[in-house]
Amino acid sequence: MNKYTRKILWMISILSLFGTTISYFYLPEQIPIHWNVNWEVDNLADKNMIFLLGALPILLIIMFRYLPKFDPRRYNYSKHGKAYEYIEIATVLLMIIMNWITIGVSLNININEKLILPLALGVLFLVIGNYMPRLKSNYFFGIKNPWTLSSDVVWRKTHKMGGYIFIIIGVLMIIMGIIQNKLMNNLTFLALIVGIIWLYIYSYLIYKDIIGNKDEQ
Repeated sequence: MNKYTRKILWMISILSLFGTTISYFYLPEQIPIHWNVNWEVDNLADKNMIFLLGALPILLIIMFRYLPKFDPRRYNYSKHGKAYEYIEIATVLLMIIMNWITIGVSLNININEKLILPLALGVLFLVIGNYMPRLKSNYFFGIKNPWTLSSDVVWRKTHKMGGYIFIIIGVLMIIMGIIQNKLMNNLTFLALIVGIIWLYIYSYLIYKDIIGNKDEQ
């Protein structure tokens, strides 16, 4: 990530935390921290939690910056191209949006969180799905299991399949936010669960196929 983009991301995150700190004095004692599949608040926490939510974007920037230094496959990060950076930007911005939705709902501001939340998540899934196939093998990001980590071929094919699945889920989430239908909500999250399970099965099948071909040689 170039210095200019990183500075902007830092500035937005710091300003968000500053605004969050000011909002603390106006928040009720309990704030929402979780929404169910129908985007209805189903869990509350003490308002002190807002400091953690407000600081999370900054913590993510630090995590994305320094985790690769501890990865035994750190050499692969230079091969990601822009994929790693765009996923970082999308993730940090999503956390900022979710933090301010929490504040808005807590203050009874008239915002359509049932539209904004799935749209924001949908965009994140689209970004991840678009760049997932470009991620190289590593221990911190991507679809990590014994089969993808044991073979670059399994990693590459699994992440290519994962890209398609995440893009489909992203589109479904955007549609879900627009039509706001409970059946659509349930189907979207069911598709997400099935998609993740399939990726693990798919990576295992590819691995077994590779091992089988080696045994035949």
